[in-house]
Amino acid sequence: MALVIRKRPGENVEQLIRRFQKRVFEEGIIREFRERERYKKPSQIKKEKRYRRERELKKLKSKSYL
Repeated sequence: MALVIRKRPGENVEQLIRRFQKRVFEEGIIREFRERERYKKPSQIKKEKRYRRERELKKLKSKSYL
């Protein structure tokens, strides 16, 4: 997956870098890189997924009673 950012006319380097960083964040490249730095066992992945799901449900329940 290639990320190409072209310089716009009249755009300085700082703006170009800011646009690049924004696109990298939106694409999730940094997050994915950090996840792939180390091997995770399938059981660990399932455990984290279950934990995220439970947190989300807990958040939704607490908001619905407000």
